[in-house]
Amino acid sequence: GITRDRGKDRFIDSAHFIINRDGKEIGRFSSEKHLFENFQPSTEVGIRSTLKEDIYVILADYNRVSQVATISVLINPLVMWIWIGGTIMVIGTLVAIWPDHKREN
Repeated sequence: GITRDRGKDRFIDSAHFIINRDGKEIGRFSSEKHLFENFQPSTEVGIRSTLKEDIYVILADYNRVSQVATISVLINPLVMWIWIGGTIMVIGTLVAIWPDHKREN
């Protein structure tokens, strides 16, 4: 279901999901819609990140009365490896440009 909480300057509508793959639970997600009085709403995405894939659960639209929601589930493979590869490149660059302190006489 969709629950509504009152924040300091907004309403927060939350939806909670359990995602299964091949009959096994792979994650519990919470996605939120933040509704401000004088601003456009913003969405907080539920994320599960592993070395194999990232799963994003987005609460796109909903009707609080009928408890019907439209959600988007995105599965992006190997995203963590982009960050790992970038970190390795930065470390490799730092090692390559590190000055050599040997002095020849």
